[in-house]
Amino acid sequence: MLKTGIIRPSKPPYCKPTFCVKKTVGWRTVHDFRGINSKFHVPSTPVPRKEVVFDTMADDYSFSAMDLLCDFFHVRLPDSKKFSTIMHQAGEMHILRKRDNLSRCFLWLRRDSHGPEQNSSHSSLTTTLHTAAATVGATRGRAKNGELSLTPQQLRLFTELKRLLSDPPTLAHPDRLRPFYVLMDASDYAVGGYLYQVDDSGK
Repeated sequence: MLKTGIIRPSKPPYCKPTFCVKKTVGWRTVHDFRGINSKFHVPSTPVPRKEVVFDTMADDYSFSAMDLLCDFFHVRLPDSKKFSTIMHQAGEMHILRKRDNLSRCFLWLRRDSHGPEQNSSHSSLTTTLHTAAATVGATRGRAKNGELSLTPQQLRLFTELKRLLSDPPTLAHPDRLRPFYVLMDASDYAVGGYLYQVDDSGK
């Protein structure tokens, strides 16, 4: 990462100092984050009310979300955002560019000192498993242009599955342009009701 210019050594003036504090059970390492916390700006977006969400989503059919941080590792950060330090064996570094999938996971790599030669005895295991899978019928019906025979019950279930997959249930959002109705029902100890609307088919 140093060679590619993603990070570089960093010594910001508001770096967190580390010191030890005497406790009743011994010494404890303490990091003072007040300096770096004073430099952070956390953007906040208020959560909209449900009525606003319903009005915005009315008459819409497609909704999407995009992770803007993903795949922007090649974009250099502005100078005002570079001083975000990370700890490394060689000292403190700060990030110059956004890393790929930084908001999702970190990748840890470990060098294997033995190499693949130590596990050469297991190289024939894949052939053995593949041969065993063919004998038990695990790959039956997967051959290209192969004939697949189904019982009448399996064929009926397969047809029903195709119908269910091609006609999935849809979530209907309320339409503010149509009237609302309330259906009530009472029992011996409670009264209940729900709010609904009539769609184009009268349901």
